[in-house]
Amino acid sequence: MKSYLDSLSDAFLEGQMDIKQLSVSPEKIDNQQGWTLQDPVPVDEIINAFRIQETLVQPGGQVLIPLHEEETAEITGEFVFYHFQDDDELLDEESDPHELRFVTDAGTDLRVVSDAKSSYLAYRMRFWHSDYSPPSEPSFLPEQYHDDRPPNPPKELDAVDPLDDAQYEQFVDSIFDALNDQYESETRSAWESSGRPSIRRLMRSEDGDGIGSTIASFTDNNTLRISASTSGVSRTEVESTYGIHQGCIVAVATGDIDNQPIIAGRVTDVGRNDFSVTLDWETANNESEVRSDLDSSDAVSIGILYRNIAFQREFEAFSEMVDTELGKQILAGSDDISFDSPLTVELNTSLELNTYQSQAAINALRANQVYCIHGPPGTGKTRTLTAIIESAVKARQRVLVCAHSNQAVDNIVQGDSTQSDPDSESLHGIIQANGFSLSRVGNSIESQLVSEFYTDTEPREA
Repeated sequence: MKSYLDSLSDAFLEGQMDIKQLSVSPEKIDNQQGWTLQDPVPVDEIINAFRIQETLVQPGGQVLIPLHEEETAEITGEFVFYHFQDDDELLDEESDPHELRFVTDAGTDLRVVSDAKSSYLAYRMRFWHSDYSPPSEPSFLPEQYHDDRPPNPPKELDAVDPLDDAQYEQFVDSIFDALNDQYESETRSAWESSGRPSIRRLMRSEDGDGIGSTIASFTDNNTLRISASTSGVSRTEVESTYGIHQGCIVAVATGDIDNQPIIAGRVTDVGRNDFSVTLDWETANNESEVRSDLDSSDAVSIGILYRNIAFQREFEAFSEMVDTELGKQILAGSDDISFDSPLTVELNTSLELNTYQSQAAINALRANQVYCIHGPPGTGKTRTLTAIIESAVKARQRVLVCAHSNQAVDNIVQGDSTQSDPDSESLHGIIQANGFSLSRVGNSIESQLVSEFYTDTEPREA
């Protein structure tokens, strides 16, 4: 189905009328004949729509904007040019680099976009914005068309049906319940798949990580507090000495490391010289016997079944988000989402994008809070994300790229690149072509290319 702006652009270029420059008096454009509009027309959104649509973009980057009749949406053949003035020598700090250029009966002239929003020029392009409805549909439109006129999105999206405090608390509790259910499922899966070898064998499979023959005591019915012999200087010594961190799924045995575990649990707190394990009684053959054995034993040994780092980070991130005002606004849907003018951002990418990908990328760069790009496989989400990252970096912004897995992060960096042949459409290819800096943070880097090029740079230097 053809779009509104495609139909407009085609009609303008197909010679249905003589294409001509704007031909009115400067006084009319200067708002001296009653053309000062009470409500400014969002000219910036109209310009951006034609810029993305691309049909009327000229080789030098200027955008041709057709004008319509004063009271209908019929095009007249008249037009103005949008021009971005990027010569710093011609601009001062208060200058507006966004210009509309045109020819009047008095010669060549221009108006900056900020001044044009309430002018005769804006009045003659207002119907290219969906907030304005002409008395009848223009003749250039087909019987069926897709209306792609701006705003898309508007400058602000109001929150709809936000959660009240009681609903928010219920929502948060339900998420924590779901996370705990998932945690229990992963604990039991790790326990059953382990074959329950001795703690020594578990430690051997985890490069020696774990702890043997140490003191433990119950702090409540479900939690063991495990003593860990360290200097007590740093909170991270338990992690660095024994490889045990919050979120680990562990196996617990009574006695020394040659014994088999009798129950699984997860590390729920790590102190300077001790840590807590919340026991999963569903993994015990006999809860009362296991409880009695642990209670009477002089020592326990701990082996790591599954480090579970990604899930723990997800849990911690959600917990921190719940406790912040901004996080609550986002989760409860009470925060309005705002967008800067599309002319304040530049989609500066070496990638070729279609209209929908360009629109998504520009909107993401405009968004002040959050922006979601959604689509089925094969629609170019990764390509669009790469263009967003490239544009942001070229605008001297630092970008943090996260994903649900280490492999997903490496995929967006590497693309189809090899170590000797960079893929020009991947982040790696763009970085190599432009001399950008990237730091790959984290472990489990399977890509040799990513490991070779991007693990030596400190994050603060990227």
